[in-house]
Amino acid sequence: MLDKLLCGFKEKLFELELRPSTEGYLDLFTFQGFCPVVLPIQHLPKVYSSLVNADLERTVLLQQELIFKFGSILGFDPGPESQILHYGSEANIQAIRFATRSIKRKKIIVSNLAHKSLLSTGLFEPIIIDVDPGNNFQINQDKLEQVIEENIDDIGIVAATYGTTFFGTNELFLNKLLDLPSFQEIKDETWVHVDAAYGWISMLYDSIEVPEFTIGSVIADCYKFIGLPGCSALLVKGEVREDSNELMESYFNTYQSTRGTFRTSWQAYILRDIFKHYGIGKIRERYKQCLEKAKEIVDELSDAGLETIIPITTPIIPFKLNSKQEVHYMVNELRKQGYIVAPIHLSGTDSSKHKYNVYGIRVVISPIKHQHKQLDKFVGILRSSYNVCRA
Repeated sequence: MLDKLLCGFKEKLFELELRPSTEGYLDLFTFQGFCPVVLPIQHLPKVYSSLVNADLERTVLLQQELIFKFGSILGFDPGPESQILHYGSEANIQAIRFATRSIKRKKIIVSNLAHKSLLSTGLFEPIIIDVDPGNNFQINQDKLEQVIEENIDDIGIVAATYGTTFFGTNELFLNKLLDLPSFQEIKDETWVHVDAAYGWISMLYDSIEVPEFTIGSVIADCYKFIGLPGCSALLVKGEVREDSNELMESYFNTYQSTRGTFRTSWQAYILRDIFKHYGIGKIRERYKQCLEKAKEIVDELSDAGLETIIPITTPIIPFKLNSKQEVHYMVNELRKQGYIVAPIHLSGTDSSKHKYNVYGIRVVISPIKHQHKQLDKFVGILRSSYNVCRA
């Protein structure tokens, strides 16, 4: 009887979830993870437990558990150099730094939807392929093949995005690339990186796995759906290199945020226990609720003439606007009303060699109960703001 009461009490505690602090605003800018209040309190002593202390066995085991969890989600076999870091951007940067040890060629292929962190190291010369608006913002295969053939002796890294920041979409060029005869010649010497910072949760929901490749890496921003900010997974294929420790030391000494500090394992312990308590099934269900809510909002606002840039397949809604001035008005007007959304501006050249500029605002439906309760009011304000903007 007592066990049942305690079990029921624990379940009630898990129903109480943290409300992210955004100074009175409702944050629709980015994915925020859901997190039961009880876990940050329970693991509060872990704030002072270092994530990079290799001498602490429990921390090593914690990292291994999370690394293999994300490896199973993404269908990727993580090697021993895989690690838990604090943010997706630094995981991208660290992956590129890892690649320099194996790759002598000095060019990196990305799309114009790729996150800027992939190019921020300056270690590789970028080849940026513009996505095609007429093809659901995918990379044109003929253009991809042409770039490969023209740069076949220089390509060191190919970086694909699963869950683009603007649209939440997958670029879908990686499978095509791996099948290209020209790429087959260099695939064993080319580092393939997959940025699934936003996309890992949709990959889990849709049972999409990372394509098989010889060498490379995958990242996932864990907290962009579950847990607290400050926990990302970097999965690296391959064996341990002799210079791994030297590279890690060089990496951590590069960033002001890590100098003279250590990297807390607090968020990682919270993430582990969320997986344990909810299981994959319940996490999938939370994602489904967000996706259905996003589609409901799109349907409701289409009557007001507010369309999406691309059909939505995730809880990220890219609403289409016509100019930089409209974007500026909508972002600022919604902020005055207490809502934070992200501006969208994507420029490039399509497959017909015509230049394009795409404008809009991005609204992200997170699995936060507090947020969902306010979405109906937000939709009304978004509708009225758009009507004024268009008038």
